[in-house]
Amino acid sequence: DKTNLEKIKKSCLFEYNNNEKLTINEVRNIINEISLTNFSDTFYKYIIIDNIESLSINSKNALLKTLEEPPKNTVIFLISHNKQLLPKTIISRCFELRLQNLSKNNFIKFIKYKNSSLTDNEITKLFIYSNGSPGVYEHLLNNNLVLVFKLILNSPSYLFKFSKIISSF
Repeated sequence: DKTNLEKIKKSCLFEYNNNEKLTINEVRNIINEISLTNFSDTFYKYIIIDNIESLSINSKNALLKTLEEPPKNTVIFLISHNKQLLPKTIISRCFELRLQNLSKNNFIKFIKYKNSSLTDNEITKLFIYSNGSPGVYEHLLNNNLVLVFKLILNSPSYLFKFSKIISSF
């Protein structure tokens, strides 16, 4: 729909917490940014906070009022890779959107963008063991398990054990 596309083009997009944990002061700055009024009703603000579970409890609590009553024309996306680590108060103020895992082609593109040192065979096996989930891959990467994965790829007995570990995530 062209009307919605034009609104998106006129929107403001803010992304947070891609690689580092947000501090309480940074969360307060986000809240301040959200609360600033738009000079036009046609402009929307989109706030994306990735890895929301990594925020401190104080940072999470600071977001509660804003989540409860977001300003007009503001959409807040909280991305969680482990919903069990979120307080029920945050969960109760949100709509849950479950996203599908990536197709094999998109997973390969994602992995090559993130980690070009992996071979196609390694990426294919990562796709199988992560079920196409970028979040599982990120968890593997952040915990140095990609290196472990590369070491055990050629050992069938370890592959079985590794797949059991992955399924626990």
